[in-house]
Amino acid sequence: MFKRLKSSQGVTIIELMIALAILGLVVSVAFAIHSYGIASFTRGESLVTRQQNIRMVTRILSEEIRFAQDVVVVDSLTDPGYVYFWADDGSILKGTETNPETILGSTKNTSYSLEFNVVPPEEGEKDPRLVEITVRSESPQGVYEVTTSVQALNLPIEGIEKTGVGTVLGIRR
Repeated sequence: MFKRLKSSQGVTIIELMIALAILGLVVSVAFAIHSYGIASFTRGESLVTRQQNIRMVTRILSEEIRFAQDVVVVDSLTDPGYVYFWADDGSILKGTETNPETILGSTKNTSYSLEFNVVPPEEGEKDPRLVEITVRSESPQGVYEVTTSVQALNLPIEGIEKTGVGTVLGIRR
């Protein structure tokens, strides 16, 4: 038995180096694929989070507009009798100028903006009651935007006072 061990040849240093080079190549390819998978997952997760945040804000605004007694679309917070929705420094806020509440905060990489448009009545209609909401998210991965229209149900006959586009929505219940 010992004769057999002494006569058998081992692995040469060159064979060992070739085997290590092949192993290194396989490990580096596996690491590259893993890194790409992690980066793709992170981008996808970021997009899903932004979409979820925008849907939440759109739902809140839709409910507020739908059941409001008075709606104004303006460019600044003017009347203290309204609860306003606006974007400032990439965050979406609700409240008054002196008492704002953050609905959706900006992050290091993501900022949000709002735009409102009172859709003028079509021919034959008397009053504007349709508000178009655009919520936009910007990040290094790109821009994501949702636009929806909401019918205000509880407005008086005259409808929404100001027609046109603005960045601030005022609601009175």
